[in-house]
Amino acid sequence: MDKWNHFKRQLEDLEQTAERFTTLDDLLHRTVYSKADAHRDEFQTLLKSTMDLGDQFSDDTNEWLLIDHRLQSIKENFQFLFPRKKP
Repeated sequence: MDKWNHFKRQLEDLEQTAERFTTLDDLLHRTVYSKADAHRDEFQTLLKSTMDLGDQFSDDTNEWLLIDHRLQSIKENFQFLFPRKKP
């Protein structure tokens, strides 16, 4: 149960971080280097870690389906905010 609580806290942290990045990106003028860009790798790590941790609890219950939807929504928003750079 302790891992479950840790996962839920991490998911909340991820959602708050995603919201802060969205707000920062909207408020800042697009310059060479915005604060959102500066923290992209940190956010990416938190997203991957939370998704990996969540995989341990994937059991197709209604609660998990809601959590999975939240994770996928964050992932989609993250990809929109920080599109991949083409080589």
